[in-house]
Amino acid sequence: MTAARVPVLGITMGDPAGVGPEITAKALAHPEVVASCRPVVIGDRSVMAATLELLHSPLELHAVGSPAECRFAPGAVECLDLGNVDAERLLKARVSAEAGRAAYAYIETGVKLCQSGEIDGLVTAPINKEALAAAGVQHSGHTEILAKLSGTADFAMLLMGKKGHKVLTVDALAQASRTSGLRADNADIRFPRIVLSARGR
Repeated sequence: MTAARVPVLGITMGDPAGVGPEITAKALAHPEVVASCRPVVIGDRSVMAATLELLHSPLELHAVGSPAECRFAPGAVECLDLGNVDAERLLKARVSAEAGRAAYAYIETGVKLCQSGEIDGLVTAPINKEALAAAGVQHSGHTEILAKLSGTADFAMLLMGKKGHKVLTVDALAQASRTSGLRADNADIRFPRIVLSARGR
């Protein structure tokens, strides 16, 4: 695969006070990951720098202001620095509105970069729903946030694994039940056409 054909993927850092930055840093240390894409971490330089130091990672941080500035050099972590939080004063493993606002900003920026064509796809690290709520974000998780930001009305979560792919339909029914008293036996809900698609079939 040539460099010109390798997709540029934005990786949102997740909750900066949580496990997202560490998961991201560890994933980027795998040669097969950087061989299959050109990753750009969307987050905060100070948090990624502190995370790489914590992990004693050999990777070097390269902070950028836009994906166009990325060099994608071997052994480097490209980080689009939004400057939303300061790692030195951010309380780790604690729910906070500051961390929630930052996590939402990473996702929002990632969607805009996809829509503008500056990146080819988006990968998301874990967020904290309590932190999002503390920040005033009305949507409960990645699926709802991505749908809202992209203007998508008909959406579902897709789980992928070695044995098959599954689209969750329980959430749709649960939401309908809460708002209109519908039950599974009387609900007229149009589920996604592909509910399970097993590999090899």
